[in-house]
Amino acid sequence: LLPARPQDLFHLWHADARQWCGPMSRIFVLSTAVNVLAGADVSDNTNTSTTSTSTSTSPPTSTASCQPRPSARTVVLQHFDPEDGGIEIVTETTGEKGVAMAMNPQVEAVFLWPMTTYQSNDTSQYQPSLVARQIRVHGTAVLLSRQDSRTQRYWDSLSREWQCGLVALEQGKIVENLEAQEALLAPVIKRYLHSNNEESPQQQQQPQQREDPPMPPYFAVYRITPESFEFYQSIERFPHTDRILYKRNLSSSTTATTTSTTTATTMPTTTTTPATSTPDLWSMQRLLP
Repeated sequence: LLPARPQDLFHLWHADARQWCGPMSRIFVLSTAVNVLAGADVSDNTNTSTTSTSTSTSPPTSTASCQPRPSARTVVLQHFDPEDGGIEIVTETTGEKGVAMAMNPQVEAVFLWPMTTYQSNDTSQYQPSLVARQIRVHGTAVLLSRQDSRTQRYWDSLSREWQCGLVALEQGKIVENLEAQEALLAPVIKRYLHSNNEESPQQQQQPQQREDPPMPPYFAVYRITPESFEFYQSIERFPHTDRILYKRNLSSSTTATTTSTTTATTMPTTTTTPATSTPDLWSMQRLLP
């Protein structure tokens, strides 16, 4: 029997995927789509100065000369909420996907978890996957506010080296070469990671409070509220497959959110709001492969 709620099936499949794929089970493809001016780049941050701290974006004001453009990349699943199916990711508001989600918050996530069996020790000859599972999740991405405790919690969970990289290297900026990139990173690493290298042995032995890397203004946590889940499972080989589609009844909601918009060009943000006790209402359909 299939569960009535797709988030329960996702939770079960993800538990299996962790055994099959290990940490790679958290990697998924995130697709966005925006209307852009013909010939223009989705992200307008690449030609700005490396010293710029602006986090605003400027979507086209008219769609008359715009063309829809899809964009996809792999991201890391930070958290899946088993109660409402929410998916949380960490990225930057000034990167391409941050700019895209500010223009159009409709996104799609695709998880693929294959399990391949090999013949003997020759990996060049392999059998089709006995079990391969794919989940497509369509939903709306919302930028969590900086006051939301989850934003600070995710930042604190990063290693200091990772934090230094986010402080020094704003995603999507143009850099001349790898040496120039390292030149941007070096002073930040020295300040926050190796600040005591030039001190005397006596000074290094004395306990001291290291300066923490500050959370940059473009660091962001996005939460995707799902509107549909599609589960696809192959059994031995095509056409022996199973495909199930869940659609949320949008007249019901398990989470009440409060959104606010600061300007016309920034993405709506949400504050932490407890989920209500109203049960999910999902419709389920079986599809041909």
